[in-house]
Amino acid sequence: MKQLKASKGQIFAFEKLEDWGHLTSKGRPLEYTRPVHMKGDAHYRDGIVYVRVQITTEIEVECSRCLKLISQSVQLAESLEFQEEPETGLQGVLLDEFSYEYGAEELELMAYFEKLIAASLEIKPLCNADCRGLCPTCGQNLNQGSCTCTQKRSKDPRLGKLKELLP
Repeated sequence: MKQLKASKGQIFAFEKLEDWGHLTSKGRPLEYTRPVHMKGDAHYRDGIVYVRVQITTEIEVECSRCLKLISQSVQLAESLEFQEEPETGLQGVLLDEFSYEYGAEELELMAYFEKLIAASLEIKPLCNADCRGLCPTCGQNLNQGSCTCTQKRSKDPRLGKLKELLP
């Protein structure tokens, strides 16, 4: 931050490759299968730090149908702005998520980058578009073969009335 503030308007490029281990998304840890590559630039003007970043990595997620572990590629580009709090602020209580304390000597961006990565993940990832999922009765992965319980399943009594309506 000292360097940015001392060189107002000057653009500072950065590039970093880091192993972050895991990311917590929706209360579950997800493993990074590749280091996180961050490349971008930052500059300071009128109390605002402007950051542009490109992030690439790969994360291991579960297929939403069969629970097989698959790697999901992450490639995103974002621009962020961080406003400096007023000198007579609330001492340590930030007014906004994208603000930083007056006189701060560094700006920790890892939490922001992790939120961006988590938000970029597919909501319902699939191992492939034709994934058949798991048998709801026995749990057999139907991609690996049929199960024998399909013939044994009892008819759902809740659907009996619907069957009566069909010709």
